[in-house]
Amino acid sequence: MTEPLVIGAMVRTLGAYPSGWRHPGAHRDPARDAEVLRRIAAAGEEAGLDYLFFGDWLATGPDLEFRDPYLLARIDPVSAVLFLAGLTSRIGLIATVNTTYADPYTTARSLASLDVLSGGRAGVNLVTGAEPRAAGNHGRAAHADNETRYDRAEEFVTALRRLWDSWDADAWIADAERGVLIDADRLRAANLEGAHVRVTGPLNVARPPQGRIPVVHAGTSPRS
Repeated sequence: MTEPLVIGAMVRTLGAYPSGWRHPGAHRDPARDAEVLRRIAAAGEEAGLDYLFFGDWLATGPDLEFRDPYLLARIDPVSAVLFLAGLTSRIGLIATVNTTYADPYTTARSLASLDVLSGGRAGVNLVTGAEPRAAGNHGRAAHADNETRYDRAEEFVTALRRLWDSWDADAWIADAERGVLIDADRLRAANLEGAHVRVTGPLNVARPPQGRIPVVHAGTSPRS
């Protein structure tokens, strides 16, 4: 049996080519990214793409102007996909989250919310981060070493899945006659006590339509 070909697009509003913004008519003002995101999403759905992919970078600096100008100023990816959830009807929406600096409960909640609001079209790309300047932006003295970052990432994935599993699919009863809204036995805590991640739960968002939201990872190292 032949597997279907899945095709998506990586969204960079200023483009991937360092001097592309100089082309006549090119988008060059990040303050107007909303207009470009609307056009990209509409074009992606019309073309039949399966998903839009939003990367991330947790720092900026003038050195990026001539290397990766699209990293200078960019919309937070989770905010971007939430924005597009209401403007699209079919296409998948994948946001990048950096597990080294993100909070697992907040991440699980945002993505479960996206999945509910989009009717089951959420995805998350998990990265550990390669930008040392991100440490200072998050109150850390230094960027963690590779092994420590991946140790935390593994616990982060476990936390997400346990939190998304907080609610069984049939936990909501909503029996008005009996006055019973939920089956408490079908609501559970996460209770993760790892070396890097600790979270109790349960999650205060209904179970995502997909159950567990698909996790994407684009790393190429052995640990990845």
